[in-house]
Amino acid sequence: MSRPWSYPFAPVMSSRVDNVAPAGLTPARVHVAITYFIAVSACCSILPAQRSPSTTRPAVNSAIRYPATRRVPEVDNYFGTRVTDPYRWFEVASPEANRWASTQTAFAQPYLRDLALRPWIATHMREYLKPFAALDSVDAEARRGEPIRLEKIARNVREVLVVQRGAADRQRVLLDPANYGSLARIVRFRVSRDHQHVIVELADGGSDWKQARVVRVADGVVLPERINGLLFSQPVWTRDSKGFFYVRHERPANGARVMFQNPAVFYHTLGATASNDRLILKTPAGNSDLVLNVSLSTDGRYAIISEGTSAESDDIGWVDSRLQVLDLGSATAPAINAPVLPLSATRDAAYRVIRTSGTVLTVLTDKGALRNRLVNIDLANPAPDQWRDVIPESSDVLQSVRVINGRFVAVYLRDVQQFVRVFTLDGRLVREIQSPPISHVIVNAGAADSLLEIESESFLQGPAITQHDLTTGTATTLWKMTSTFPDADYLQTQRWFVSKDGTRVPMFLVHRKDIVLNGLNPVLLHGYGASGTSMLPGHSPDVLVWLALGGVYAVPSLRGGGEFGRAWYNAATLGRKQNSFDDFIAAAEFLIAERYTSAAKLAIKGESNGGQLVAAVMTQRPDLFAVAIPGVPQTDNLRYDRGRHRGQFGSAADSTQFSFLYAYSPVHRVQAGTCYPATLVTTALNDDRSPAWSAMKFTAALQAAQSCSRPVLLRATVSGGHYGNPDAASFVADATDVLTFIALQLGMRVR
Repeated sequence: MSRPWSYPFAPVMSSRVDNVAPAGLTPARVHVAITYFIAVSACCSILPAQRSPSTTRPAVNSAIRYPATRRVPEVDNYFGTRVTDPYRWFEVASPEANRWASTQTAFAQPYLRDLALRPWIATHMREYLKPFAALDSVDAEARRGEPIRLEKIARNVREVLVVQRGAADRQRVLLDPANYGSLARIVRFRVSRDHQHVIVELADGGSDWKQARVVRVADGVVLPERINGLLFSQPVWTRDSKGFFYVRHERPANGARVMFQNPAVFYHTLGATASNDRLILKTPAGNSDLVLNVSLSTDGRYAIISEGTSAESDDIGWVDSRLQVLDLGSATAPAINAPVLPLSATRDAAYRVIRTSGTVLTVLTDKGALRNRLVNIDLANPAPDQWRDVIPESSDVLQSVRVINGRFVAVYLRDVQQFVRVFTLDGRLVREIQSPPISHVIVNAGAADSLLEIESESFLQGPAITQHDLTTGTATTLWKMTSTFPDADYLQTQRWFVSKDGTRVPMFLVHRKDIVLNGLNPVLLHGYGASGTSMLPGHSPDVLVWLALGGVYAVPSLRGGGEFGRAWYNAATLGRKQNSFDDFIAAAEFLIAERYTSAAKLAIKGESNGGQLVAAVMTQRPDLFAVAIPGVPQTDNLRYDRGRHRGQFGSAADSTQFSFLYAYSPVHRVQAGTCYPATLVTTALNDDRSPAWSAMKFTAALQAAQSCSRPVLLRATVSGGHYGNPDAASFVADATDVLTFIALQLGMRVR
């Protein structure tokens, strides 16, 4: 799950937590407590303003004179189809490309300003952030007994790593990221089992690329060794605390169209240099479509390596994976030189190891179960026909499983509504616990074996923690967020609509209770529809500000997501990807037909794969939307190599896949003389997942084609990466820009 303040307007995107969340943070919460008071002006990540070129070329029939953009047409031949690419030069990061992005960002600023609207939005953003301050104290309670943690201290708005052995002991700073550069931040950390050393992962300015350093706890000395090339998988200590496994990637050169190459698993011995690390498993040379993850079994005897591709689906892992096992022989004296044994010949399903007991792995998988099941796999006889169901597949989606207090605690989805079931370790149902309607939940251990804590939140209600007694069935509220937002005046519902091919699709709607269905309400339609990701309700200040402005917020459960299991994801992959776009268009048409809004009052927004969604539908149906916000989008299907997501989207190097990729490639669907929605494209120059050149190409193509006075703008930041800068000032600045632009384009004023 991404940091909640990374994507303005983002509901909770249910996905793996340990790849993206800072250590010590509860993923569903908006951890901006200490920094909510930082002024928006403190955000310094926007590209510095540049004087616009003296020579400008107006877009086709447009009343707006955009900054000049150099065109150097290059022609490629794809299986007999000639494709012109006038903006190829953006693909290589250069001073010229950066100047262009800076000029465009400066050009956009007047469209993001309003003397009445913008200050009101910024003030209310900060007001609705204040309640999240209480979450820090809740986290502090949850971290009791953990001597090493991330904290913000007075002299540094960034989190530093601190150690405090007891309440009476003095707190010491183990590592301050400020010592490693102005943009350096601690992303994750992991403590050795003997508590003598800590692996700390550092990244610059939101980059996905990380460097690991090892800190000695006793005196805070940072050891000489450093591990480069880390991306998704977190290093994992062996039980003897003498070393750790990690996944190293090769970073492509500037201009390369893949994110990484040649991932491999290594073992690092404490005190050694990285060049001497032992190679455990490597992928074929030149590989850029496989993702490796390494973990340790419960007893420390086995290193478990997951080799996956296509899409990382919710809490079950990469949808096309293969598990491989390294038998260390002994946890206290691991034999690192043993062979790695695959449990299957191919990458055939999604797998997540939940628990190990002796030679038995308990695994959450969708193999033979489109809505997932929990199985026991004995390493002594791992053939699929020997697997034994612990929690069989049911009509509900088994979304995630955790072992808490000696029980399996499972979170299910039923029509995109979450609830919890508790099982014994042999699969007997103990209790079913219903969640509040239209909410997102996280389960945690309680203070005693019989207690379970469930944190829930919705679009309108902030996080609340409820304690459940599994013996008596009683529930007690331990903590609940309070806010000045008048949530009693608003309503969250779920409506169903019919897509182009007759498929019924649900959608969350949030609005005032006294809404009048007259077709005049401003609506923000937010979508994703990819990677098996379920879009669940989440409490976020920017959504509250949009509602307070009088807007309606809509989140459809598009195909390509994981809301109904593997089949829902499969329905919008490869040549079926158009289903995601058809679902989004059908959602817009439903909102108009039901008189929630009209095309003149409808804005659409999405990030990453959702940014591609917005870019695709606005080029397919420009008449249907007034405003479009494609965030960190992929827009060039022919030049953007999907890498680890090729199995989900395809590759233009394949003649069959080229045809459907070209058919919806947003930058290639832009047509001169068309009136497109008012558009704000957002990106970061250091985005490793959706490179900035993709957003830059799309902006340039739209500006050249735009036939009406609706503006087409680019907002580029120097840093922040794919998820944005992880601080409250950046969150407020980003959300205020987006809200102001949408509100002004839709003619909204302060209520």
